Amino acid sequence: MINWYQEIYQYSRHLSMMLEVEVENAIGSGDEKMIKGANQNFEKVLQTISCGCYSNHFEVAQLCLKTVQFIAADFVGNPQMNDLVMKWF
Repeated sequence: MINWYQEIYQYSRHLSMMLEVEVENAIGSGDEKMIKGANQNFEKVLQTISCGCYSNHFEVAQLCLKTVQFIAADFVGNPQMNDLVMKWF
């Protein structure tokens, strides 16, 4: 589990970029179904990562919080993504 979080943390910027591209492409298409799907995928990714925050293992919880923090920080300059992050929190 620790290795998984270390890898997610290490590649968090790439993950953020993929999420951002998916959401922006969906919004650009104007298709409500695609927008809803992209938003749901965004939430699922954050929910999956955030599970470690409830771990009894200190290092897992710490890595999880760092990862969520880095992903959220990546979206500060993008109002659409920042809104999704704030909605999720």
